[in-house]
Amino acid sequence: MTITALEARPEAETLIALHAQGAELRVLAPPHAAYGPLLRAHQVAVEPWNPPRFWDVGRWRDMRRMLALFAPDLVLLRGGGVSLPLLYGLRRAQVAALVFIDRFEGDVVPGWLRGPILSAWVAGLVCDLVDADQVRLEASAPVTLIPPGHDVSWYPPGPVLGDWGIPERAFAVGALAVEPSDGQLSLLIDAARWLPMDLPIHFLLIAPPDEHGGLRNLIRRNPFPQRFHLVDDIGAAPELMGRCDVFVSRERASEPARRTLLHCLHHGVPCIVEDAPLIRQVVNPGVSGRVVEGWDPGALAQLLSELYEQPQTREALAAGARREAQARFSMTRVLQQTGALLESAAARA
Repeated sequence: MTITALEARPEAETLIALHAQGAELRVLAPPHAAYGPLLRAHQVAVEPWNPPRFWDVGRWRDMRRMLALFAPDLVLLRGGGVSLPLLYGLRRAQVAALVFIDRFEGDVVPGWLRGPILSAWVAGLVCDLVDADQVRLEASAPVTLIPPGHDVSWYPPGPVLGDWGIPERAFAVGALAVEPSDGQLSLLIDAARWLPMDLPIHFLLIAPPDEHGGLRNLIRRNPFPQRFHLVDDIGAAPELMGRCDVFVSRERASEPARRTLLHCLHHGVPCIVEDAPLIRQVVNPGVSGRVVEGWDPGALAQLLSELYEQPQTREALAAGARREAQARFSMTRVLQQTGALLESAAARA
């Protein structure tokens, strides 16, 4: 089977595994896409490509020429970046499209999929998480639910947290901020003010380098600045957070946050997340982690204290996280479902 993917985030892992199974893959991606080196390292062909703007007739023609040259059986699209001009271009190239809607990463279901004419151009719609929008889409486009998958072998074992200054017997709380000014890390710094002085709770905070200056200023004003350890390597977030005792995640609508959360669940790291219908389908409250309705620093500090002081509760959540991840977010299962879906979609095209 020949497949062309217009951008690969966040299904790069799936594409690499399909390539290893014999599928002929070619990914059209922006020149500086973060997942490009990962794909190339596994011998997946990556071509430089930027989504054309509506009025950019020349680029639309280039896209059709590339598709005519590659002659794919299917084109894979990410729902968050799909536009009407793109669909028209694929229609003129006479190529069937399979659209992936990644709700876990914050994709909004495009309204055009509810139109019976446009949806007829789509070979299928794949959602990672179910919500009310999916029910309304069933009448206009074939919908398949494939939960998000993850493979821990993609990441090396994380370094010992002592390499970042965290004491050996400390209770490590990890957090990741990808977007500037997301407020999550400043909230954690504020929450530390509410912690008892005698609890050996330390915070490993990962943020872009340009955010570190402001974070250090907040840390200096904290009564316990020695509790905080800043890292700027966002790419290493999964393995670093997988070494922590608890992972706190307010953000999920980004690839690093998504991968890190799933990686922590697979490694038995209980996760504290903001309560929402979609996130409850990933973190099972009371089984694999905890959900909080409001991000109150005092309430967050109380929750962290409880998890530190109640090791039996923490161990139960760790076991639940591993069990849920293996049963629901296994990459092997995702590959089986995706492979079967691609075969059937190509046969219908």
